[in-house]
Amino acid sequence: MKQIFFSYCAPGYLGTFALILCLNLSGLALAKDQDKWEFWSSQRSGTNFFNQNERFDRMDAAKKLGVSFIRLTPTKWKTAGSGGNGTFLFGNFDKYEGLVEPDYLRLKEVLDYAAKIDLKVVITFLSVHGRVWNQHYSGQEKHDLRLWRDEAYRKHLAAFWRELSSRLRDHPAVVGYNIINEPDPEHADPTVKDWYGDDHREWCNRSKAGLLDLNKLYNEVIKAIRDVDSNTPIVVDSGYMGVPLSTLCFDRLADNKVLYSFHMYEPYDYTLANRKHLWKYAYPGSVPIGDLGKETPLWNLAQLENFLGKISMWQVAKGISSKEVYVGEFGVLRRNPGAASYISDLINVFDKNNWHWSFYSFREDTWDAVDYELGGRKHLPASYWDAVERGEDPYLLRLPFYQTSAVFDVIKAKLKH
Repeated sequence: MKQIFFSYCAPGYLGTFALILCLNLSGLALAKDQDKWEFWSSQRSGTNFFNQNERFDRMDAAKKLGVSFIRLTPTKWKTAGSGGNGTFLFGNFDKYEGLVEPDYLRLKEVLDYAAKIDLKVVITFLSVHGRVWNQHYSGQEKHDLRLWRDEAYRKHLAAFWRELSSRLRDHPAVVGYNIINEPDPEHADPTVKDWYGDDHREWCNRSKAGLLDLNKLYNEVIKAIRDVDSNTPIVVDSGYMGVPLSTLCFDRLADNKVLYSFHMYEPYDYTLANRKHLWKYAYPGSVPIGDLGKETPLWNLAQLENFLGKISMWQVAKGISSKEVYVGEFGVLRRNPGAASYISDLINVFDKNNWHWSFYSFREDTWDAVDYELGGRKHLPASYWDAVERGEDPYLLRLPFYQTSAVFDVIKAKLKH
């Protein structure tokens, strides 16, 4: 639209009134391009929607809760195409053959409803070309490394995002394209074991301009998106499954509408792996960190500030403003000792740095361990999980079990519109 206005809004072709009108329309087009980035000009707080069956009433509930946006993945949705589990919208992950049209219409239906209730959306995908989400390997732990080893898959990924962004560029609900959820090029190189320390940063420097360099991949995909959409902000997750200190490997990318994102589940042995240790860890408390467990600091507010302070120093070094930093996921098993204090301290650090954030997660239908409205309840009834196993949507069976909980009270109190 801008190009049309600029081509024909010339004094030689128009009278004074028509020229003024045309310039005003051009200004509106330019303002429209700025709207979505303007959304991120003040700190935003939201939640993650990683559901198997997406529902409008869940979206209504999130809006009522007070979130200003949701980070949405349709990866778990059932595809209308011939692909198997997790191929929603893509069709397959071997090569790009166009969007699955019925899937796109379903996605647009959800996005249209979000626009209707003024709920903004960041879209992400758990699986992309050459990099299939672990849990789609029939529950087996396995890493699909093709994207990090073969240039062809990068071209397929860029083509996918070019097509999707060309369709969604003007959608009023969409305020972010999150290119890949938790990328893991590090798994394609087994030579480095400590991904939390200086070894990781040295590895990033050695990998510059190669297939393992996320900066290079993101710049390639961003270029494809910007060929058709100059408006929508782009979210880039840090490496090694989004761990915070992988952010330090980011350069400033070749675009001025990028949100640099990390996921905060540290110390992992407390937040999500605690069930393996028979609840031996609590917050505040001493918990090992890193793949090698070389350090066991006392985790409290001061330690969280110290740990995440490295990202603040990276911002200064790279010229990254706080409005460009986004904590895409963070959370803790809801029954962990000290979970409410952990979430409260963590959000305090985010707020102190003025970073955007979205907690994980809100009423996720296939995992209840981080559904904070369930409080200290150990399990949902077997009837609920039986319905999930049958492929049904037992959302209403879940609602009677919601209750006030300390963790959820913290989140509600700290949400910002």
